[in-house]
Amino acid sequence: MMNGKNIIACPACEYERNSPGQPVERNGQMQCLDCGSSWRVFGTLGKTSNVAVKQKTRAKELAGKVSFETANSSESLTPYSAGFHTNPTSYKLGLGTMMSCFAALLLLAGMYLGMMFLERYMQTVQMDVLNIAEVEIEEQVRRNGQKVFTVKGLVSNPTDISRTIPPIAIILRKQNGSEITRWYYNSSLASLRAGGKSRFASSIQYDTPIVAYAEAVFK
Repeated sequence: MMNGKNIIACPACEYERNSPGQPVERNGQMQCLDCGSSWRVFGTLGKTSNVAVKQKTRAKELAGKVSFETANSSESLTPYSAGFHTNPTSYKLGLGTMMSCFAALLLLAGMYLGMMFLERYMQTVQMDVLNIAEVEIEEQVRRNGQKVFTVKGLVSNPTDISRTIPPIAIILRKQNGSEITRWYYNSSLASLRAGGKSRFASSIQYDTPIVAYAEAVFK
């Protein structure tokens, strides 16, 4: 107790740093040895004008922060149509997800079409590099009067790598070139080696007018 008044602690230190401080009395005023604040004691509760000013300043700072945050939160709730309030963040995320799914579907479709094109291209390349030659036809008549046509030929691989033999379409034609019938022959060989040759023969039982010639082409 000093001058009949209770001195508890430095109000500035207790308010700002949550510490009692070290107040001393000089020339009728109290001065804190820790923060250097000075004040005059008017009552047993230690209320001072200096502390009141600091409390008002602190309150204004807090009020300014609260109003600023409230304004920002209200701006985020902008209505997109009358009577409806939509969260822009959720709207953007939903649109982005849909665009990602659409892009993924386009990518898968492109990959599928690319594989189909590549397979078709490889078949075309094999057809271009393999040759069919020495095509001839034999006609036989069985005892029951049914006709059997046997078409023979030679497939060659003039390239320097192995090639798969595609299906061969065998066509019977009339003298005027019109098609009578056709069927397909699949080679038993998995592939034809570089520079290799392979003969094929395929028969069909078919009652038809006179066959002028046969044709064998890759499918």
